[in-house]
Amino acid sequence: MIYSKKIIFLSVLVSLFILLIFSCQSVGEGQLESSSVSKPLRVLFVGNQLTSFWDFPLQVEALAKDLGAEPEIDTEASTESAVGLSHHISPEYSDTLDIIRTGKFNIVVIQGSIEDPVEYPEKFLKNAQTLANEAKAVGAEVVFYETWVYDPMGTTVKLTKVYEKSW
Repeated sequence: MIYSKKIIFLSVLVSLFILLIFSCQSVGEGQLESSSVSKPLRVLFVGNQLTSFWDFPLQVEALAKDLGAEPEIDTEASTESAVGLSHHISPEYSDTLDIIRTGKFNIVVIQGSIEDPVEYPEKFLKNAQTLANEAKAVGAEVVFYETWVYDPMGTTVKLTKVYEKSW
């Protein structure tokens, strides 16, 4: 079981890194044209323990540095264990919206809870749209980091297609 978790983690890490590299190319080119000094690409990770457990943002940053990605990637995170996107849009529980509005991020990576897309799809889509709109309002690109959903017996993985929506 540990071996399969490592494989899943590594495949997610590589997939997200590839998405960030493609985003770096498009965002980074605009930054390089406006300045002779390359500013770091600022990436915010919004999510829960699936983003924070292995310090996923720092691993993406370190991997980009090791590969010599230009511009450099500077990551931050707004995460808390066992929360969904509704937590991140509620000023009562989280300062995620303020972080998005003031952080001058180029990319905002959004990761919801594992069950919300399947159990509460309308709520999930509304909350995801709210976070995406906040990110877009400050000029950031949005990347949705899709996780997996286990069935009630915990024996199989259910893949969702909600992140294929054209928000």
